[in-house]
Amino acid sequence: MNGSPLFGTRLFETEYFDLERAEVLRGPRGTLFWRNATSGVVNVVTAEPEMGVFRGAAEFEYGNYNSIKAKGMGNLPLGDTLGVRVTGYYLNRDGFSDNLFDNSDIGGRDMYAVGGSLRFKPTDSTTIHLMVSFSVRTTIVCAFKSRLASATRPAC
Repeated sequence: MNGSPLFGTRLFETEYFDLERAEVLRGPRGTLFWRNATSGVVNVVTAEPEMGVFRGAAEFEYGNYNSIKAKGMGNLPLGDTLGVRVTGYYLNRDGFSDNLFDNSDIGGRDMYAVGGSLRFKPTDSTTIHLMVSFSVRTTIVCAFKSRLASATRPAC
C-alpha cells in the first residue's frame, strides 16, 4: 500500500477505502518492491490531501444479516501549502451461520478504521507527506459442524 508491502494472511478480507488508484504491475518486481514479488505487484495508493480544495464525501449501506457499512472522508485546505485529509470506515455484520453449541452467530464482522494525512508543500520541489492510520477488526470465521462438541470441547 502506497509503495510499502503489506504482510498478513488476510489481506483480501481487509476493506480498502479512500483510494486514489490501484496499480497492477506484471512480472518480477523484486528490485522495486523488495522481495517476494516474483509474479508482480498490486500497489494500492490512497488519496492524498488536496491543496486549496475543501471536499467531503460519505457513503452508507445497509444489507442482509443486519450489515451496516459507512465510509467517509474530509479534505481541509489550510492555506496554499498545507492540506489535511481525514478518513473513516465502519462495518458491522451479523453472522451467517449458527453455532449449534451455544446458539450464537458465526461469520460476523465488526471492524472500523480511521486515518489521516497531512501534506505540506512549501515549494514546488519539496513535499512532506505524513500519514497515520488505526484499525480494529473482530471477525469470527469458524463455521463448521462437529459431532464431538461437548461442554468441555466446543465445536469452534
